[in-house]
Amino acid sequence: MARAAAVLSLLALTVLATDAAHGANLRVAMDGSDGPTCGAKKAPCRTITQALENAKPGDRIRVAPGRYGDLNGYPIDLGGPGPVEGEESGGGQPSCDCYLDLDKPITVESEEGPAATILHGGSRFGSNGCEEGGSPYANATDVVRISSDGVTLGGKGRGFTIVGGCRGVFLPLPDGDGVREKVRIEGNLFAGLQRIGVGMAYNILCRGCVLRGNVFTGNQRRLNRQTVVHPYEDAEIRENAWIAEVQGEVEHIWLVSDSKVERNLSIAKGRDGIPRASGSVRGNVATLNSFAGFQRLRGKVQDNFATANRRGFREVGGPSYRKNHAIGNTGPGLSALSGGASFVKGNVFGNGVGEPSVSLPATNCGADIKTGSPDLSGNFWGDAAGPGAEPGDRVCADEAESPSRKVRKPKRFKRKPTL
Repeated sequence: MARAAAVLSLLALTVLATDAAHGANLRVAMDGSDGPTCGAKKAPCRTITQALENAKPGDRIRVAPGRYGDLNGYPIDLGGPGPVEGEESGGGQPSCDCYLDLDKPITVESEEGPAATILHGGSRFGSNGCEEGGSPYANATDVVRISSDGVTLGGKGRGFTIVGGCRGVFLPLPDGDGVREKVRIEGNLFAGLQRIGVGMAYNILCRGCVLRGNVFTGNQRRLNRQTVVHPYEDAEIRENAWIAEVQGEVEHIWLVSDSKVERNLSIAKGRDGIPRASGSVRGNVATLNSFAGFQRLRGKVQDNFATANRRGFREVGGPSYRKNHAIGNTGPGLSALSGGASFVKGNVFGNGVGEPSVSLPATNCGADIKTGSPDLSGNFWGDAAGPGAEPGDRVCADEAESPSRKVRKPKRFKRKPTL
């Protein structure tokens, strides 16, 4: 009997410890009321801002369906009538220029997903707003600002629709070493923002961060000839979709290192589809992008599919491009190849279908060789004989050097491209 009582006591302590590790749940609802004790299921807060103030590190804030953030069309930095009752205030920090400042390690999620829960950044912009151009990280109204490690925004089926304002989510530069760690952004829809869905300050590194299951569409990024750099390390960028992102003259560089970039979809972006990633780069699809479908990938690059882009794969490097597919791109299927590169056991055909130009050197161009002799063995080129006259894609070398053509007799689409 005493032994059974001891076991029950141990189980009770384990449950209590688990609850403490997960933290408390706080609730926000349109019919709630703000106060220092709000957040219970039957006494929810009205604003996420108040729930954030009441929350402790490790807590979870669950947001009921409705519109949160801006409620009257005036962003927080633009005079006018000012905030109305129930509007988010960025925690009352004048330096934030944001509606929500997630400044402690907590989870903020919706109860019924992005279709029912909106974070709105307003439809008018102040003197330091989006319409003036300049630096991509000049002061601007952010819908959400993440200024702590260990923050989660959204979740599978628990994200938000984030619209209006300049930037959807922004990570400012942390004090000290400039590293922000273990931030997770999942299951959100970023639509119609004037600058960018998710952005970071210059010189910041997002280590162990997760960007998963988000959709980015119609975000403008109206800047003049800027370079936007998003450095990630040991991160997961998975199952996201970029659709009709209007980037203008902005060059978007991820600089993703030692990470998992997998099963993403990029359609009709104004620049490169998936640029500059290293690690495990697998199962991604890029189509109808204005520049390359994929640019400067490194690491284990496998089962990626590029079609109907200006170029398929640009600046192929390293020995580990296997079973990738460049089919029906306007320019070369493989562009700016050099010695030491390897693109093997894939499909490269139907490329170079546009008019030749200085930047798109020839029609029917499968591989544009800049220097050296890259390994292009085992690919299907539209003809069993390999690259050459139609119907096979040609090799369009800039120099006299020709690639290694150890072309195996292909089996057309032995495995289907990963879509």
